[in-house]
Amino acid sequence: MKKFLILVILLIAGASYGQPVIDSMLIDEMKSELHIYGTFGSVHGKVSVDSVDMLVTSWSDSLITTFIPDSGKGAAGPVVVVAFGYHSIPRMISLGEGSYYFLGF
Repeated sequence: MKKFLILVILLIAGASYGQPVIDSMLIDEMKSELHIYGTFGSVHGKVSVDSVDMLVTSWSDSLITTFIPDSGKGAAGPVVVVAFGYHSIPRMISLGEGSYYFLGF
């Protein structure tokens, strides 16, 4: 009976996870890190940017941290999280070029 109960609990817990959802993203340029906020589940999956797999340094239910290159392939483009065999809806990272000036208040 205990084995059956444990199996049912594991099946229910596994079925409660679905498609990962990316709510927002933040890039820490000083550390070359991408912080992805959303709903991912606790089991480590993978992250890709522009079809390049990123090195995931931290994974939790609501926050994923990866390294991201400063330029080149994988620095911008669609971000996809894969967890439990499900793919998130892609979210975009764009690169801007030019001069930016702070004018003050």
